[in-house]
Amino acid sequence: MHEYDEDAARSLLRPLDVEPDRPSTLEIDVLLRAGRRRVRNRRLVAGGGLAGATAVVLVAVPVTLAAVRDGGFAVPAPDTGRIARPGVPASAAGTPGAPTSAAGTPGTPTSGDPNPPPAPTRCVPQRLPVPEGATESQVLDGDPTGRYLVGVARDLRSARTWTLQWDRGALTVLDPPTTDPPRLVVNSRGTVAGDGIAVRDGTATRMSWVYRDGRFVDLADPDGSARGVVDINERGDILGDLHTLTYQGRPAGAKASSPSSGGGAPTGGGTVVGGSGPVVWPADAAGRPIRLETPEGTYSGYATGIDDDGTVVGGVHPAGSESTPRMTVWSPDGTPRTLAPPDGYGGTSATASIRGGWVLGWSAPPPGTEEKAVATRWNLRTGEAAPLTGLPWAAAVNRHGWTAGFVRDATGIETPAVLAGARPLALPLPAGAVPGREGPAAVTISDDGRVVGGHVSTAPDDAAIAAVRWTCD
Repeated sequence: MHEYDEDAARSLLRPLDVEPDRPSTLEIDVLLRAGRRRVRNRRLVAGGGLAGATAVVLVAVPVTLAAVRDGGFAVPAPDTGRIARPGVPASAAGTPGAPTSAAGTPGTPTSGDPNPPPAPTRCVPQRLPVPEGATESQVLDGDPTGRYLVGVARDLRSARTWTLQWDRGALTVLDPPTTDPPRLVVNSRGTVAGDGIAVRDGTATRMSWVYRDGRFVDLADPDGSARGVVDINERGDILGDLHTLTYQGRPAGAKASSPSSGGGAPTGGGTVVGGSGPVVWPADAAGRPIRLETPEGTYSGYATGIDDDGTVVGGVHPAGSESTPRMTVWSPDGTPRTLAPPDGYGGTSATASIRGGWVLGWSAPPPGTEEKAVATRWNLRTGEAAPLTGLPWAAAVNRHGWTAGFVRDATGIETPAVLAGARPLALPLPAGAVPGREGPAAVTISDDGRVVGGHVSTAPDDAAIAAVRWTCD
């Protein structure tokens, strides 16, 4: 907990909390504005506008999900990319006449495990403990066993924040070298990684860190570029995003020119835009991370999840295009390939997570429907892509394809829920919770489906939220 650092960071970064002026890709500016409005309206505990001001691509996924809630998702252009299925050439996968998997009814979870555990049918909520003085809290991630949850707490009266880890519900307050972490991730060894703002010698700097074996270690900062933590797998590999500024082209007829002596943009025309790319800090190698290459014809990419075998999911931005990114999978050897939407659906958008060969993300709905985006699950073993039935929003998937998110009734009330069968299971609210329209959600689910983490609304109009752990049978 760094009270002085938080005040200094907010003061230094407040001028940066403005709408971006770079060319939009992925309708990112629209999504950012929608997400920022949602974050401020809900007064989420990651707060302060710091994450949005300093790491645009990092907030692409939560912003997209917020925009889905707002109904502000821009329908992407059709995506013709296909993901290869076992034994099927990539050019044939997903096309009429190509072999398909016997994966069951669309939206019904299936698993590569021949003996999956029984789906949960009943869950009991527990409000998670928080430090004295905290007025709201939020779960950000959980490990696959369900033992650990991580999140943040905040005192809305003073903007004081805490970084938290719960071990089977027991609270530990962490003291990272940064403030206001926009992202925290954890694995079953209790290794926690995160990022945020650090103030050193009067300068606010975005930095990433890992908490392992009782101590914090800074993650390498290649080339001095801003970066952030995105995910961690069971091996301890940490996935992040590397952010840079790049110069693109010049107007037709403009003369070529050299970069200014100060190292800024060329003076003869063109545009300076933000670039990004996924990076992995391997668990068994110290020092600089490994940067994943984006396919030819794209200028940047982003990452959202890493599986235990090293498979990474995210998206890439087509060069010279205003369209949304293409959902992309990087194999463990770094080879990228595109994820195609379900048959009859439009393009794909930001992924949310990956676990055990299951990928959770979004697709544009078929033409003529009122939906703005459809939660979609991909099975990398078979190539099947299926819209989720019953969950308008989903945040996490486990190794059996079960997902966590929320359900929404006809009046707009949202309730945390999991989908582990043909129908979603709405989770009961703990004592003190109130119905909410923007706050409640399940955001993590253990591999056995017995532990779910999330948050519920505790004040009218979702003015405050509380972290919750559900145990299920």
